[in-house]
Amino acid sequence: MGKWQTQILFWVTLGGGLIWWVMDIFRLRQLVEENNLNHQNQILREINAQNVFIKFTPEPITSISDIQLV
Repeated sequence: MGKWQTQILFWVTLGGGLIWWVMDIFRLRQLVEENNLNHQNQILREINAQNVFIKFTPEPITSISDIQLV
């Protein structure tokens, strides 16, 4: 995800002789969770910045469950 040098090496070595494929099987869950968390945080920042259709709360929104639509 965003590491083009690694991707070039991956394709040139046909997956690092299957070693990277095995490693990715174990890392995939962590990579997806990190990516989802990054997207979630970006969405929450945008919602906080716009403050549209959200019931006013004195605390900033830190989780999806904190959002209360009016």
